[in-house]
Amino acid sequence: MSGATANASIREWEPRRDRPLCFHWKAVDIDWIKSLDLPLPRNFKHAEARASVLLEALITNLVAPGQWVSYSRRKEWWSNGTRYRGTSYSYATVLPAVDELAALGVLEHDRKPSGNLGWQSRFRATELLQERAKIPTVIYDPVELIRLKDRDDKLNDYRDTNNTISMRRRLEEINEALSAADLELHAPTAKHDGMLLRVGNDHVLYPAMRTLYRIFNRGSFSYGGRFYGTWWQQIPKKIRPQLLIDGEPTIEHDYPQLHPNMLYAQIGARLEGDAYAVDGWPRNLVKVAFNILVNAENHDSALRAIALEIGGEGAYARATSLIEAIKLRHPTITRVFHSDAGIRLQRRDADMAETIMRRLIRFRAGCLWAGYCGGWEWTRDGERVASIQFWRKGDRLVLSYRVRQHDGEWQDVEQPTPIIWMPCRFGGARPYFICPGIVNGIACGRRVTKLYGAAAYFLCRHCYRLPYASQREDRYDRALHRANNIRMRLGGKSGIASLFPDRPKGMHHKTYEHLQSAVLSAEILAQERLVTVLARLQRRERRSERRTAGRLSKEFWR
Repeated sequence: MSGATANASIREWEPRRDRPLCFHWKAVDIDWIKSLDLPLPRNFKHAEARASVLLEALITNLVAPGQWVSYSRRKEWWSNGTRYRGTSYSYATVLPAVDELAALGVLEHDRKPSGNLGWQSRFRATELLQERAKIPTVIYDPVELIRLKDRDDKLNDYRDTNNTISMRRRLEEINEALSAADLELHAPTAKHDGMLLRVGNDHVLYPAMRTLYRIFNRGSFSYGGRFYGTWWQQIPKKIRPQLLIDGEPTIEHDYPQLHPNMLYAQIGARLEGDAYAVDGWPRNLVKVAFNILVNAENHDSALRAIALEIGGEGAYARATSLIEAIKLRHPTITRVFHSDAGIRLQRRDADMAETIMRRLIRFRAGCLWAGYCGGWEWTRDGERVASIQFWRKGDRLVLSYRVRQHDGEWQDVEQPTPIIWMPCRFGGARPYFICPGIVNGIACGRRVTKLYGAAAYFLCRHCYRLPYASQREDRYDRALHRANNIRMRLGGKSGIASLFPDRPKGMHHKTYEHLQSAVLSAEILAQERLVTVLARLQRRERRSERRTAGRLSKEFWR
């Protein structure tokens, strides 16, 4: 099992090919495992590892009955990649869990002897497990949204920086918006099979996979960075137009010759005509050869790949002629050919995709269309406890809900809230709410992006006098907050009790020592506050004890 197995791929597995073990399927309810009458787990991590192994065996059997799940029993393998699978899954938890479940008869275990290079141990669900346990409602948790692979396509651990933290926060914002969308595939060949969506006889989709993550390559965040991980990305091209978003039809826009246009734009030029039109050569072959030239690391690898694509006798001579013809067609960008430019272009087009997705989220295009209506509800133990409906009417967003205050009667509220669009500095426009609150007979009318339901109506924070969290912090809290930010910036964990992180590679010693000194000063200030608070509590406790003792002595002599 390679490090790339953290990506639970959405494809049909070959009948005789083992499915690699991943740790991303989580059951919504843990009661499903009680039907197996397993011994009590030693600890929480053991319970997590055991549940993941069982889920993987059941899901694999549903996808392809009788298929094996492979995993590594080498201690060295488990020493890397913790970031991508979580701390509950390690050499000390997964291997004992598999051995225990095999001994209990719920897993069929094919354990390979030590030193058997090229073959991994594997397991699969037994008939006992299939009869006594059913696949529960599951979610897919990729654990880490920013992934880094080396040249061997293996996932590498890395130390967080301001850049990775910022990318992760932006991706969390995008995933939060995606989770609110209702996506359905209305295709005659698409059939639901439990947690699976089967398309025809040769394609399997996992609708529970709704979280995007980014994969960077060759050990650098400058290469790659494209988005993966969601089930709708793997829909076959022929039936993609039958995907519905919130019940509405979709259109997939094609951006032809994206990388050729980007290469010309980098030098301030404009691509004229068809980039893949070269006299005397088929367009499809030219397109493949052009992309090989852009993605190849050197001339020899490009020539070899194009010759293999052409095939037959004289393939290398024809490949040489084709390369020369392409360079004559694009003389202004010949310097980027066979220079490994393609993987850098992937980073740029991925950043463009991120910008577009965040812009759509910021504009709230999904709920600000004329005539749009929708709703949201909150549940507890499967029962609805609260809900709200909303729709757009003209230039207003109307909220409809019920509210009760101080154990009074339920009241129906329908609140229209005006929306205005303000031009942005670099083009476009941004929507704002106009607060409809009236305080002391004076209309608020502030332009805000958030409304708070602190009472019967949704108003701005000024009307409800809601301060920011930072406004309630004193200098001691701010010092501790500042120290935690520095710790996380260096790749460590927050909290005085945690070890101070090592100096990141590439950081000057002087800078590291300055940050270390700042953390020490801030934490000393925070500890002084803690000592003061504890002393105050001790004084109160002593006063309370003296008062209690005084009352008892008076009652004794009464």
